[in-house]
Amino acid sequence: MPTAYVDGRSYNHEGILQASAGARWLNNQPCQPQNSRWGPQSCQYGEAAATLKTFQVSSVHNIRELMCTDSHFARPCFTCHLLGWKQTGFKTECNKQVKHQHMFQTHDHLTQAHDMIVYWEKV
Repeated sequence: MPTAYVDGRSYNHEGILQASAGARWLNNQPCQPQNSRWGPQSCQYGEAAATLKTFQVSSVHNIRELMCTDSHFARPCFTCHLLGWKQTGFKTECNKQVKHQHMFQTHDHLTQAHDMIVYWEKV
């Protein structure tokens, strides 16, 4: 099964928060490691963007089953929160908009449109 190791991070460079992330595919299949920088964003943004990029690569390569690993943020968003967010119009328990809503909606659309099954594993 195709396996992607995904991790987002942020760091403070000269007083400015910077987000970046990487995705590495087991045995470099279907592609070589990918690293991206997104400028002044949070670590959560980096993780959500990296998983989105991974899902996009999966859809281009017609991957229907995918093992996706991350350190902590993305996995519970998809396995625990996404269904509830969809039911509440992407509001949190405190009635605030879910951060990075557009990315989660795009993730959801990709998995449904391409009939993907994503298995999440914490590393």
